[in-house]
Amino acid sequence: MLRLSAVVLNVLLVSHGSSAGTATIESQPKDMEAQCNGYCFSTLRPVMQYVAVHQDKWNTCTEIIANETLKNQNQLSVQLDALKADVSNIKASQLSSFDSWTG
Repeated sequence: MLRLSAVVLNVLLVSHGSSAGTATIESQPKDMEAQCNGYCFSTLRPVMQYVAVHQDKWNTCTEIIANETLKNQNQLSVQLDALKADVSNIKASQLSSFDSWTG
């Protein structure tokens, strides 16, 4: 969330800086810079809160998907083991049938 907020803040500052010109940004007094930072953060607060709320939802969704994937992998592993056992039984049955024909 912090990375996305920083990116959004940088985009807003860069777009504001490019429209205002770099000379005016460099010549601003410190108090105006502090006011701008406060304004930017108060303006971005709803965006950051939105991202924070949805980040939790996205993380939950990712966990659910990971759990479902693991569950599916376990089921496939059990099915594969059962198929291997069936193939072994069929091979043994065919060998015993072959032995009875040749014996």
